Amino acid sequence: MSESTRMRLSAWFCAVLLLGLSPSALGDEGPMSYGEDEQPMDREEPVGDWGNPKQIEIQGAETFTPKAITDALLSNWNVVLAAHPSADLRQYACTLREATLAGYRNEGFPDAKVTIGERTAIGPEPDFKDGARRPSHLLKLTIEEGPRFACGKVRISGADRMGANRLVERLTRPYLPRDATSVRFDGIEGKTEATWVDRDGKDVELVGPVWQRGEPAPFADAARQQFRRRVTAAMADLGYHFAAFDVWVVPRQSKKRRTADLQIDIIDEGPKAEIARIEVEGNQKNSDEEIIEYLALEPGTVFDRQEQARLLQRLWRSGRFIRYFVEPQEPETKGESLWLKIDVTEYPEAPPLSQPLSPEEEAMLRLRDWLANPARWKSDMVLTAWHEDDPGKELEVTVSPEHGVAATYGNRHRRRGFDWALVAADGHAGFYSSARRSKLESELSLARVLAEIKLSMAEEPSDSERPYRQVTVFAAALTARGAPAGSPLRLKLRFDPCHFLAYIHEHDAKCEIRQGILTLEADGSVCRVEASSGRLIELDLRQQTEEPKVQSGLRIRLKKNAMVGQLRKIRTVSAGYANEFDARRPISSLLGFACRDTTAWKQLGFDARQLAALQIASSAIDAGVLGPLDDLSADATTNNNCATTNSNATKSDRENTFTIPGGLDGMANVSASSLSSQGLWSRAAVMRADDLFPRQSWPWTVWRETALVVGGEPRYADRTLADLHDSESTGPLCLLTVASLLDRVHPNAAHKFAQQGLTRLLLDDFRNDYRPLLDDDFLLGKCVLHLATVLRDMDDQGVRAIAESLDAEDAKLFGQAVEVLRRERDRPIEEALGEVLDELWENGLRHRVKKALESIQPVELFPDSAVAEVCRKRVMNKEKRTTHQIRES
Repeated sequence: MSESTRMRLSAWFCAVLLLGLSPSALGDEGPMSYGEDEQPMDREEPVGDWGNPKQIEIQGAETFTPKAITDALLSNWNVVLAAHPSADLRQYACTLREATLAGYRNEGFPDAKVTIGERTAIGPEPDFKDGARRPSHLLKLTIEEGPRFACGKVRISGADRMGANRLVERLTRPYLPRDATSVRFDGIEGKTEATWVDRDGKDVELVGPVWQRGEPAPFADAARQQFRRRVTAAMADLGYHFAAFDVWVVPRQSKKRRTADLQIDIIDEGPKAEIARIEVEGNQKNSDEEIIEYLALEPGTVFDRQEQARLLQRLWRSGRFIRYFVEPQEPETKGESLWLKIDVTEYPEAPPLSQPLSPEEEAMLRLRDWLANPARWKSDMVLTAWHEDDPGKELEVTVSPEHGVAATYGNRHRRRGFDWALVAADGHAGFYSSARRSKLESELSLARVLAEIKLSMAEEPSDSERPYRQVTVFAAALTARGAPAGSPLRLKLRFDPCHFLAYIHEHDAKCEIRQGILTLEADGSVCRVEASSGRLIELDLRQQTEEPKVQSGLRIRLKKNAMVGQLRKIRTVSAGYANEFDARRPISSLLGFACRDTTAWKQLGFDARQLAALQIASSAIDAGVLGPLDDLSADATTNNNCATTNSNATKSDRENTFTIPGGLDGMANVSASSLSSQGLWSRAAVMRADDLFPRQSWPWTVWRETALVVGGEPRYADRTLADLHDSESTGPLCLLTVASLLDRVHPNAAHKFAQQGLTRLLLDDFRNDYRPLLDDDFLLGKCVLHLATVLRDMDDQGVRAIAESLDAEDAKLFGQAVEVLRRERDRPIEEALGEVLDELWENGLRHRVKKALESIQPVELFPDSAVAEVCRKRVMNKEKRTTHQIRES
């Protein structure tokens, strides 16, 4: 099996693991009493173990439960970062207090007060196996809620020309989002109905009101900042882009009720949105006059929301520009009208605006518009892929905007059969294996496929054959968060305006229109399009590698009711298959099903020994090794289903959910790279650390710090690495793990950890490493102990099968482990496993770890600088890309 395949499988397993875990919950620690001494948290020291959520005690909460408040704090990214063991304790206490206070003010409590202090705890100590003690001190959050207020009226002063009633209506009713660009008029039973659509012609849904009467009034500072942005957008929609105003949430209390008004005081309405002059930047092929004439712009034009939408729509439809921005500029002198700035990046191969597009170019733009709106397909899209390395086999994927996604793989000449299939359609998900005559099918309403395809253009030439066209970006995910509304498929298609013109102007491309059909040929690939409508008829892509010469292909075509036929075939073939899905064991069901499907693994290149290992893993999974993960995942699924099906509880749940808004929700004070998909995964990994490992143990530290660095938050990496390196309790497994992680990004630092590991090869050092891995209060420990129990009770035939799947050295160690486990059958499993690990260390494992440490060598080409500096440069590059994407959207 290749290294890339192993990496993909590892990433897939980690994704399944993270998806299966639920947020950490606070357990019942037993009765406790507290001393009377209480002190403020003003000491200058690191957070250390103060960041443990079990050390937070909440008193005085009446509207919300302490657990709801604690869960909100633990899911708040700023609180998570402030709770880092190397962070400042005073800042952590301040962040906890401010986050709690912001949450209360956001939920309608303007007079809420929150104090935080240290409290001595006196109570029974649990019997921790690693000798840890119950925290002797607690962080006490004392809350005084005060009265709660609901949203009342919107009051506006100073709107002389703008019109207060117009602005109130815009703020208190659902409104159009920024991507609504034009109005489509549809004739329905003799009547004309206007519908707002985006630039691709898709219907746009309205956004909820800025100010909803009866909802809890948000008083938090972050909410006020959000109101400023939304009121600014509302005024711009009305044609006033540079108004100066203040916005307040003002509580008003009477004998009968407590409400709060949104008070907007307009200091200066600014100039009326009449364009005084127009400036164009970035244009070379098209003159300023040509662009202005094409946009039908004249001085004196009112630049409101509708006019801005019209201009963006025109620039998009032109197909001449890679990028474009239309922004009003504040006049230099008070009292003057505004001026408009148009910034464009032209596609050099497109004709100027003064010249018409060729018929072929117009047909390609119609294809762009047609593809961007799946509702216009009137058919399902069928993608068929094949590869010469797998002769006679093909992968067929059917995409239906109405039903979802289905895929089959198998013999291309066998119409009614398949080797395996996957379905996420019509409210269910399923995997099907013909070789085993089994399936993994869930009829729960939790299957939703999110897919995004983006075709982008480079602003500078990149290569000779396709100088401006970039590679397709595709992302997909299968989510299980409640029943989807409408179609289980949510497909987002985003195309740069002139991307499809680039296909015509690429190297060696041949394009012609005959009998109304556009045919485009390039590099052995063929695309056929109905020229008048842009409807895709067929796309046949061919690719051939040089060394070795292997050909592959992808065919795309549109077919009516293709999904219905695909689902019927899958259901007919699999009607008699055994369903191996168990709602009580979702993770075990999925991984066990995958391990048992040896046909698929053979096609990935697994040899006989690896296939045997998969069968052994399947047996271990069936025996309950992943039981702790199943329990959490099943509970999460049950809670999600209850939340989505119990309509009577929806309003109550919303009213009693504690949320932390704006600047304290982790979105305002973190780096832009943290908001990428990679950053979101890293945040999920950090949130799961307390479920997986004992807090501040070495696996907990390495897991969290790795996730933080990957997610663009390396601020404590240097300090954490120094602590791990210098700590007397750090053992060889920890040092080897860190050295291996650093080996590719910083070989010199990796070598230092490896050298330190070579000085920590005593049995006591090894014990320091494995003790946190055997703590059954955490998921990893539970799974390890489950596995040890399975091995201890396994028969001789199973033991031999495992040994045969391992190399000679590993087989020897495995046999010794099982022998000790059986010998210590009468002892608790954690004690027996400790004895196993001790003997393995002395009988060969020490030598293997030593050899691995010695293999990590420094590289002279790399400077011996801080790891955080390497990460910082990567983060800066990510932030630049993310900032560009945000500006673009």
